[in-house]
Amino acid sequence: MDTAGQRAEARAGVALVAAALLLASTIPQAWALPAAPVTGQLTFTGQAPDGQGTSTITVSYSLPTQAEVGSNLTVQVRLVVDSLTGITSYLEDYNVSVSLSLSTGRVVSGGAGVTAVESASNGTLLLRAGQAWGPVDVSIPLTGASTGLAEGQEALGNATLTVGAGVWLGEPVGSALAVGSEAHIGYALVSAGSPSAGEPNLVGLGTLAAGIALLLAAVAWRAPRRSRAEPESSDQRGRPPGAV
Repeated sequence: MDTAGQRAEARAGVALVAAALLLASTIPQAWALPAAPVTGQLTFTGQAPDGQGTSTITVSYSLPTQAEVGSNLTVQVRLVVDSLTGITSYLEDYNVSVSLSLSTGRVVSGGAGVTAVESASNGTLLLRAGQAWGPVDVSIPLTGASTGLAEGQEALGNATLTVGAGVWLGEPVGSALAVGSEAHIGYALVSAGSPSAGEPNLVGLGTLAAGIALLLAAVAWRAPRRSRAEPESSDQRGRPPGAV
């Protein structure tokens, strides 16, 4: 039968193998991301009080999948007012921001937009149904301090797009409706210096090898003990000592 030590060795080996597989699966792989920017759009609708109108807005985006520390990750966006119904009149302010949650635990972000003061002083910035703003660039500065990356390191970033707008209402006079939305739009790999994702995962390989070695040792230790514990053959059982 197995001893407690053998069972402990087997459990330790299994745990090391599982840890190695988890470590290997959680390391970002640069070649897993598409080379071309990720494109898409976010459409959302705002509802005026008492159902007296709606505003539908679409923001399209183009997200680069790779960026270097020391430069900017630049996301191109374009905002379109699809429709304004009922008492909704125009957009007096609007903004778009992009945040990148890195696997280092850091969050970097950038934004662009038009304020109500700017649109009031420049009527062409007021957006009515069918009008658009952009394309404009949302730039996210990437530094070693903001990303937490040292030379030769990299991190996978989860990008989130946030849109906000102020919709002017025809009544009551002087009122506005705040609308907005937020969505995950893709991933970007941020590197400091030469990318290292293509190098062998030595920590994972070493852990995996140690786990396999422990499992093999446990199996090898069990085999001779099990053979020694096997009962004598049937023609020897039941005979007195010295019987032929």
